[in-house]
Amino acid sequence: MSDVTDSPESKFSESFASDYVQQTKVHLNFDQNVVIITEDRLELCLRDYIGLITKRKGWITPVSLLAAFVTAVCTSDFSETFGISKSTWEAVFIILIFISLVWSACSIIDAIRNRSSLRDLIDAIKKSGKVSKGTNQSES
Repeated sequence: MSDVTDSPESKFSESFASDYVQQTKVHLNFDQNVVIITEDRLELCLRDYIGLITKRKGWITPVSLLAAFVTAVCTSDFSETFGISKSTWEAVFIILIFISLVWSACSIIDAIRNRSSLRDLIDAIKKSGKVSKGTNQSES
């Protein structure tokens, strides 16, 4: 019986592995920035950021309501219900369409104006802190 290490497959594997390892480059990136912040300041920064994210997604509800009201007006045959006439129901839904249209427009404008990102949050956390590198300390 022949030894397993003398098989052609093992010789190919060893040859391939040694060629691959010789051509491999290793890149190290260990530069780090450490941010030290108090809990109350971090909480304030996170609250502001959550508020901005909420504004950025605040257009979903009014646009959904607008779509529902427009669909109701287009597909419904209003009738007298709860003692309210057909024309009054139509007027109520048209007013609701107008209100949700204005609300949608304002929410979309707020969402467009609010272009905050995670980088903005990190910059807010770092803002007005002391920066130190090595043993030198300076205010930024």
